[in-house]
Amino acid sequence: MEIASPWTFGTLAPGGDCLVSNDMTFTTIGNTLSLSGNIAITGIITVPVISDTAFTIAQIAEPGDPPDEHSVIWCSNGSGIGDAGDIMLKIQHGAVVKSKTLVDFV
Repeated sequence: MEIASPWTFGTLAPGGDCLVSNDMTFTTIGNTLSLSGNIAITGIITVPVISDTAFTIAQIAEPGDPPDEHSVIWCSNGSGIGDAGDIMLKIQHGAVVKSKTLVDFV
């Protein structure tokens, strides 16, 4: 689906995969955007606040270092730093990378 000009809609509810490769901006005033399929984003997602929800983090191998002044959070599968199930944080600032265990799953 591609929308090349401003578009006003009442309800948008894609039922399949939603692939985003360019900028996508949603401004809602009392409306809700509901996606029921997989979402594959090739850019950066910026969200000021996430509230009233839960999310699941699958165990993965230790990711690469984030760009300078960024961080990454993951659930360790035990193949890198951290034991399987640990919630880990890796931060890079001023070309220095530091990692920390946020939750030690014993």
